[in-house]
Amino acid sequence: MKTKLYAWIGCLALLLGSLFGTLHANAAYETVGEVENLIDGVLAYGSASSGSVQNWMDGYLSSQVGIGGEWFVIGIRQYKGSYDYTAFGNAIEAYVNSGAGDREISKTSGMRISLGLMAAGRTGNPYIRSVLENAFASSMDVMSCIYGLHMLSNGYTSSRITRDELITKCLAKMKKNQGWAYSGNDPDVDVTAMMIVALAPYCGNPSVRDAVDRAVDWLSTRQVENGAFRGFQNIVSSETTAQVVAALASVGIDPAKDARFIKNGNNPVDGLASFRLSGGDSEGSFCHVAGGGTNMIATYQALYTLVALWRTRTGRGPIFNFGVSHPVPFEQEPPTTEPTTEPTTEPTTEPTTEPTTEPSSEAPSSSSEAPSSVQPSSVETSSSEEAGKTTESASETESASETESATDESTSESRTEEPSENTSETPSEPSSTEVPTEGSTEGTDESPSGGTPSDPAPSDGPDHTDPDAPSKKPGAYKLPVCLGIGGAALLSCLVLWLLRKRHPKNFLFVLILAALAVLLVVFTDFSRTEDYYNSTVPVKENAVGKVTITIRCDRILDRRAESEFIPEDGVILPVTEIEIEEGDSVFDVLTEVARRFSIQMENRGSALNAHGMVYIAGINYLYEKQFGDLSGWIYHVNVESPYVGCGEYKLKDGDRIEWLYTLDLGEDVK
Repeated sequence: MKTKLYAWIGCLALLLGSLFGTLHANAAYETVGEVENLIDGVLAYGSASSGSVQNWMDGYLSSQVGIGGEWFVIGIRQYKGSYDYTAFGNAIEAYVNSGAGDREISKTSGMRISLGLMAAGRTGNPYIRSVLENAFASSMDVMSCIYGLHMLSNGYTSSRITRDELITKCLAKMKKNQGWAYSGNDPDVDVTAMMIVALAPYCGNPSVRDAVDRAVDWLSTRQVENGAFRGFQNIVSSETTAQVVAALASVGIDPAKDARFIKNGNNPVDGLASFRLSGGDSEGSFCHVAGGGTNMIATYQALYTLVALWRTRTGRGPIFNFGVSHPVPFEQEPPTTEPTTEPTTEPTTEPTTEPTTEPSSEAPSSSSEAPSSVQPSSVETSSSEEAGKTTESASETESASETESATDESTSESRTEEPSENTSETPSEPSSTEVPTEGSTEGTDESPSGGTPSDPAPSDGPDHTDPDAPSKKPGAYKLPVCLGIGGAALLSCLVLWLLRKRHPKNFLFVLILAALAVLLVVFTDFSRTEDYYNSTVPVKENAVGKVTITIRCDRILDRRAESEFIPEDGVILPVTEIEIEEGDSVFDVLTEVARRFSIQMENRGSALNAHGMVYIAGINYLYEKQFGDLSGWIYHVNVESPYVGCGEYKLKDGDRIEWLYTLDLGEDVK
């Protein structure tokens, strides 16, 4: 009887505990104090080496103008506390006066620097006016519209465009009546969130309100169970999540309370807080993806996003309103279509040699005065330079968001050396092991391009197939290894028997270890370099068509001094024809050409997982974020930039695949 009573009490306690846990989860980060704790944690992390937020801003952040320092200052300026912005203002003015901005940044980055000037109180600097005029001198991409609207909302004017006309352009760029994107026909989470923040002051206009409402509804469909969000290349990242939190706060939606954004008891602020790090030098900072290390982009995006939420909950103004001039709501509803003199499809006009401006950074060393600049993503997508990703991502999305970014997801690589977790740093030299390339059975000297095929002609079939050549079946080593494990287990059991250690637990322990070892062998693959890279064209008996693929890095030709792996003509793989089978993805084809032509390729995730999520971190030893915060690899199919990841895009006969290295999240390679 007592046993039953104790069982019922235990069940009741478990039920009440679960109920309390659920209620607690739903109530997470609902108070101003809880959000302030997160903000204060970021400020404590950043200023730990400097002794105070003021010293941090005067020293380290002033040295980081143009590469992220301004985002921290925007967050600090819009939070509580009184600081002297003289040193930072001098630093940012010196930056623009030296011409550094003109050499390095795109027009959208110039507008971001202008926001930094406003945050520092240098609202009358002529650079702001010149950036505004230059930005509107030519056709505008979506990022120019977003940043430009922030500037006009602060009371600045342009002789080239009015605020009402710019709002009209923003509305006309909406994709599928769901959201906004850098390129392609599908909306992007980061860009959509950034546009909502820019349009928020004008929601009194019915057209703006309708577009924002539809975009908010669409954003809720991109949320995952822990409250975070998927961004660029379907990567769940801190930067993308931060962008959404900022967007919701900007239109008066408390992300911790809106039912559309409560998933499995978790809200977007829970999702953002899940990327917060604790312990040691990382305490209070944020990572790019779950399991990663400190990411400075994710950290400053989290800071100004949390400040944006804090300002909403405490009745203050928008995060990007610096008191220059409050925006005056326009009286007349703007038309919902672009003027006939302005095409809706607008080519990017940014210089082709511009580098991006926000390199990633990692946690501060205890021996340094401030955090040292290194790798943050993902490219996001994350997925994802972000206005304020922000991520990321991501600011213009720092997500190529993700991106991409350090992550603890399993990393599958088509190189044999030990993978580097910090893929934004210049990679180590490739192995000197000779590997066979197309048309050679003896091996070949690797070119600086890391294995560019010598024959640019498209492949028409298995020209190099040798039916008489011996072949090694992948994984042929597994059976003998498993048999060896079984033999070792039996031998161990025999030894235990002879030693009179005959308790069943001893034998069970040996069998469990043997079973785990067998599973490890079965579900992993190891191969030598010469086995992995194979110039032999695979025979595809069930081919359903052919596609072409090319890999290029034209955008960084002027950066050849920084990497020996940039080919002289920017072509890593010329247009090459590949047979495909039913269900083959872009990732499958990339993997095949990487192996056939000895092209190094590194990816994260797997096309075999539930979402087909695979992120290409590097090709030919050219990595994401290596040439700027928004740099990395993107793919096009038939000149379009698909919204899904390369592991999810299923190919059909005649498709044309392009892998392109971008400096601006794809905006420069349209």
